[in-house]
Amino acid sequence: MIRNKTILKKIFFILIPVSITIIFIPGFTNSPVADDWIVIQRNMNLTFPDILKLFTSTNFGWYRPIFELFIYLCSLCFKFQAIDYHVVILILYLFVLFLVGKISFLLTEESGIGFLSAFIFGILSIHSEPVLWISAANEILTAIFLLSSIYFYLVLRINSKKNFTYLFSLLFMVAALSTKETSAFFPLMIPLIEYFIINEKNKKFTLHKLIPVIPFLLIQIIYLVIRITAGFPYEISFHSLKVVYVLLYYLLVIVFSLPDNYGYLSSANLWLTEPLFPIIIILLSIVALSGYIWLFIKYSFKKHFTNHNNFIKLSICWMLLSVLPILSMVSGRTAFLASIGYSWIFSLFIFSIIKSIRNHSKKIKLVFATISAGLILINISVVQYRCHYWRLAGWTVKNVIHQLNDIVINIPRGEEIYIFGLPDHLNRAYTFRNAVSTINKIYYPDHKIKVWLDTELNKISKKNYLNKNSFIYQNGNLIKQE
Repeated sequence: MIRNKTILKKIFFILIPVSITIIFIPGFTNSPVADDWIVIQRNMNLTFPDILKLFTSTNFGWYRPIFELFIYLCSLCFKFQAIDYHVVILILYLFVLFLVGKISFLLTEESGIGFLSAFIFGILSIHSEPVLWISAANEILTAIFLLSSIYFYLVLRINSKKNFTYLFSLLFMVAALSTKETSAFFPLMIPLIEYFIINEKNKKFTLHKLIPVIPFLLIQIIYLVIRITAGFPYEISFHSLKVVYVLLYYLLVIVFSLPDNYGYLSSANLWLTEPLFPIIIILLSIVALSGYIWLFIKYSFKKHFTNHNNFIKLSICWMLLSVLPILSMVSGRTAFLASIGYSWIFSLFIFSIIKSIRNHSKKIKLVFATISAGLILINISVVQYRCHYWRLAGWTVKNVIHQLNDIVINIPRGEEIYIFGLPDHLNRAYTFRNAVSTINKIYYPDHKIKVWLDTELNKISKKNYLNKNSFIYQNGNLIKQE
């Protein structure tokens, strides 16, 4: 029996990363898109003083030196070959899965919950953007650092393995804060870990046990003071209606698998022209989740789920706190950290059902298997939908560059080229946003290319900007305007 369980664990350990890889690979292309161009270009030739400056000042209004350094190291080998970045990012994503599962195992001592949380996290459709967009990979790096910090802290506090584990935990937290601002909530998790997890294991809570928490909170205070003082590249505002909208967005994209491009206020036209897919996805998600809830209430309630009350509470706190830094914005990538807490909660939910029905009839097991297969297919369908558009975004950029190569041959050096209507994004798979000036600098330094994206056309009168080298983008082609 033990041998069978060991074999099964090894199968899952291989099957999970392989299946996740197969799911996301269709979104890979070999062309950078949107912000990727400027992010790669500005970090390609960093000198040692440049690297030091990354850590001592904000860059374009952000303080993300670790991410910039990551792009620099990748660019040394890959230049602008996006496919190689995608492979590295996917490997990092698989490592996040491992950490999600490892930590849930440490907190619950249930290997089943570990495997379930890793798999559930891996197939969440909301992860398409951070996995498939190079510029959003900072979410994945941040998650690695945060989860590593938790892991070393738990090793220290649960297993009493000191050595350098406490230092590693602090350093990984600092690395996360230096990767993206969404990690600012994390130091608040440390006292919660002490209260919910360490206190439960030691059965006695005293204030002196909070001493290890103090450095985390001090670092957070220092970070927030410095970061807020430095300012942000755009205005951050909060009001009740916006907060409600943001929370509703994250609920729909994480729990009900709504494709993230349908959640923006500017997506009204998309709902009018292509409403069927998101409606079907949400309805099927509601049916599947309702089925799980029925099984849980009938067979699991107050049996297995309550064995890990503190793990549930900690996971809920993670979800709620991780949303605080992103209450002023909506995007698929910013839901990444919150989805970790959701994966922990949902894995325990599913695990309790599995344990409760294993001695019941085949009919009940078949119902559970059908619901599970349906929910998996829902998320895979949405991931493939998003993969299609991210792949199309890469092809679109590559196609325009190919056409420009033929166009500039016949235009004398120094002349201006005007292009109207290049897409800012394809259903929120970004294409030419913040990309054209860098593409111009890299490929066409002898010409001046001025572009008005499709989102900007209503702000200008084209006739005022027409010249002999004017082109309009229509149906994938650059058409010369006479």
